Amino acid sequence: MSKSGEMKASFLFVLLVVIGMIGCGGDAPEGKTTAAATSPGGVLILLLGDVGAGDDAALSAQETFGGPSSVIFERHYTASTKTAGALLSILSGYPASALDAGETEEGLRPTLSELFARMDYYTFGVVGGDPSLLGSGIERGIDDYRFDATASNDELIAAVLEAIGRAPGEYLGLVSLANADPAAVAKFATAMRGIGGFENTLFVVTADHGPDEGAGDSFHERLRENVTHVPLVVRFPADGRPETLAPRTTSLTSGLDILPSLVALTGRDISGALPGSNILDGFFSGHALVESGDAWAFLQDNYKLIVSGEKALVFDLAADPEEQDDLAAEMGDRSRALLTGAIQTRAAMISGLSGDVEGEEGVDPETLEHLRSLGYVQ
Repeated sequence: MSKSGEMKASFLFVLLVVIGMIGCGGDAPEGKTTAAATSPGGVLILLLGDVGAGDDAALSAQETFGGPSSVIFERHYTASTKTAGALLSILSGYPASALDAGETEEGLRPTLSELFARMDYYTFGVVGGDPSLLGSGIERGIDDYRFDATASNDELIAAVLEAIGRAPGEYLGLVSLANADPAAVAKFATAMRGIGGFENTLFVVTADHGPDEGAGDSFHERLRENVTHVPLVVRFPADGRPETLAPRTTSLTSGLDILPSLVALTGRDISGALPGSNILDGFFSGHALVESGDAWAFLQDNYKLIVSGEKALVFDLAADPEEQDDLAAEMGDRSRALLTGAIQTRAAMISGLSGDVEGEEGVDPETLEHLRSLGYVQ
């Protein structure tokens, strides 16, 4: 096996082994899985700008999009505290730092939009708010893209309805509302009901990050729970929630899980070759990674590790949700083991899986076929 081949194969192996070593084993459901057998006709990702998990807009989203066909993921984390990084991670399935590693134009990892476009979905994006999104690359693979940093949420919602009206059939839509509040959530839902698109669309409602206005510049302040812990509500078309999913789950999930989970709904489960998990079929990695510039946080069980250079903090979120009591020194060897495992897991996630993996150990034939069908493998 070539050196590059060994590195590609080791990505899957290292990620799984390291997670097991530090106690992050996935919560796989028992028995036969029951993911949707047919592709969803319409998939819409609604991104709420600057909304934390406990904010009024998040609670409104849970109430509006919740129900018998929905799943509320109570411990969901953004992959980046920056809006562009969070969106790029959702659309690529990789940490933002992996995308900053100098990808060539020819070697860019496929985006969610590109993958769905290859499956003949009409793709559109209606994005407002943060000017940093302009030219960030989130538009790659989107057939019909509109970015307007000055548009009101009402104008953005109207643009969504126009885009859906142009869809010739199945579609994937990305909608980003700036500074979202409960009124914007309600207006969006009402608009979708008005065109008959509420019951037959799969909605993914989440946020880029929580409100960071007034947060300090320290690495701890940038990675506090109010910034990193964001909502995630997935509403399936009527009676479409898989039996493997309860209406609410407290398993850790991440923005990195959205791409592999949505692709799996189309019958192409490639989650085994990506950092994220297929959470829409009840599989969870048991950890979450959040990046913020040169600092990052790693969550496992109830522990939150925050790292910047040689500095590391550890908090027990169950006992100390306000992150006041750093346990790094008190935990001793356990803290060091958590740090070692987190560093190795993050490195494996960032290294990614690219190029030709055909014949590599640890990648099963079915996954290889899915990778080929989506353009990951020639």
